[in-house]
Amino acid sequence: MRYRLLIAVLFILPVQLTHGEEVTFIYLIRHAEQALDVEDPPLTERGEMRAKAWGTMLDQYGINAVYTSKKRRTIQTGEHIAKALNIPIMSIPRKEVTRLVNEIRTQHAGDKVLVVTHKRQMPKIFKELGLPTDISENLTFSRDEYHKLFTVVVTETFPAAFETDLEFPLEEIYIIDGLAIGGYDPVAYFTMDKAVKGSDEFTYEWKNATWHFANAEHRDLFASDPAKYTPYRGGYCAHPIQIRHGSSPQAWEIKDEKLYLYTSN
Repeated sequence: MRYRLLIAVLFILPVQLTHGEEVTFIYLIRHAEQALDVEDPPLTERGEMRAKAWGTMLDQYGINAVYTSKKRRTIQTGEHIAKALNIPIMSIPRKEVTRLVNEIRTQHAGDKVLVVTHKRQMPKIFKELGLPTDISENLTFSRDEYHKLFTVVVTETFPAAFETDLEFPLEEIYIIDGLAIGGYDPVAYFTMDKAVKGSDEFTYEWKNATWHFANAEHRDLFASDPAKYTPYRGGYCAHPIQIRHGSSPQAWEIKDEKLYLYTSN
């Protein structure tokens, strides 16, 4: 799947920030894919993958706390993200929008907060945050959209909203031609100090991905401790500004006993 990033400025008032003015960033996403035709549905397998992927995607945002509704699909999405970011998670009933916004304003002023919410609640939250009605009512998702990230910047003088359309791979491991990191042997980087193509004679299944190795010894080393040899970010480009972007097995380094792959040398 291609990675796509589209940022649209939805609303911003032409007001200058006062020096030292407190700024709160509120990020909003929809819960991940849910099961159908059941009461209080949980996430599907694809939803679980997306929630984990959000945890990776949001790692660079400096988020301090996660809020969800009391519904299982938002809680499960938020739990994956909170675990990945090592931050607290709080749940407030989805109809209590005023309480949610007031709590963020009073307890998280100056922070960066993520809200995992529902399609129909999104416009209500935007309105409560002070965005004009003609803007807030149009900020939502279509039935099958789960990849939008909305950002509301709240200051003492004005709110601003941004929409980020993020399409990113849900797979935890970077797959090239059906194989983890393109069939390269992840252990060889450590033992042979070079990028070496693995063989389909020596394989191992881990994290829903097929890994190839140059020999049985490397396969067994990986099997004994996959986390040690798996590249940072699962093999996606390790550069801080790249988020789940593809990498090249030929562009690599080992730093602090961890393998890092990059887009290019």
